[in-house]
Amino acid sequence: MSSTFIGRWNIIFLIFLLFAKPLVASEPKTDTLTLYNGDKITCAVKQLLQGKLQVKTSDLGTLNIKWYKIASIETKQLLEIILRDRTKIYGKLSKVDSLGYVKISSGIMIEEVYPIMEIVSISQIAKSFWQGLEGSVNYGLSYAKGTANLQSNFAANVKYRTNYLLNKLAINSIISDNSDLRSRKQDITYNLYYYFKKRAFLNFVVGWQQNTELGIDSRFLTGLGIGYIAAESNSNLLKFMTGSIVNIELDDQGNKSEAIEAIISGTYNLYLFSSPKITLASSAILYPSLTDLGRLRSDLETQISWEIFNDFTFTFSFYFNSDNKPSSTTASNTDWGTTTSIGYVF
Repeated sequence: MSSTFIGRWNIIFLIFLLFAKPLVASEPKTDTLTLYNGDKITCAVKQLLQGKLQVKTSDLGTLNIKWYKIASIETKQLLEIILRDRTKIYGKLSKVDSLGYVKISSGIMIEEVYPIMEIVSISQIAKSFWQGLEGSVNYGLSYAKGTANLQSNFAANVKYRTNYLLNKLAINSIISDNSDLRSRKQDITYNLYYYFKKRAFLNFVVGWQQNTELGIDSRFLTGLGIGYIAAESNSNLLKFMTGSIVNIELDDQGNKSEAIEAIISGTYNLYLFSSPKITLASSAILYPSLTDLGRLRSDLETQISWEIFNDFTFTFSFYFNSDNKPSSTTASNTDWGTTTSIGYVF
């Protein structure tokens, strides 16, 4: 699988996003928000994520409203609602007499009042495939005359969720090219998450990777893990996962190897509601080999995104990859780098 192949995927992916979004049917604006300053907004609630409620309006388009500014909320549509203790409820929201509280109706005669800030996540129950799609695209380009080095980076992800399942497809590509060397770090990954009613989840993953700095021409991965959400609020998320994967590698010298590896990972997200809005996402993954004892791989990544204006972001990323026993004799043990890009969230 070459860089040309990934490049074609990038183009196909962008075309898909361009034409897919108009296919989402216009939603009726039947939900109502009341802010603490007295403003009322008629809208269609999309989701509560990272402490902001995303809604669509007829006149103002898409709005992202800080959750703590909402005094009451009423919805006509069925929503997936997650509380601070990870209780998951499928129901509708309605206002009560006390500001800062909301009633959740989840069935016939099943109603309960909660503080609004007790709710940490809201998601639409997609009525169609297109309405369930969400994600982002990022692209960056840099050139240094002194070294005649051109570097491009592309990242995209699409998510689709149902009641208990989350499907996520991610594509990443970093290509650095000059007269002496072309370096490639690329991957395509599909994750399927199954969330239990509380904090636990299962994760199935399948993917392809390439990293010429570590001597990997192609790496195919498939595995299963179990995770736990240790903390979640409107401003941060912390989760851990462990499991195992099958790793099939083809190095830059044509050697093929197969291994079973354990997975130990941690992810932390922090959301800052300053102006501009800032999101910090960090992840660390260890892959101790179970069949080649002593071999240890690791992937670390930190990403900071600033919201330039509605739905557009500037992103700075740092990554570090290591392998203490690469199969290629000419490969380095570590690879690291930084990227900057402009992105769009949909």
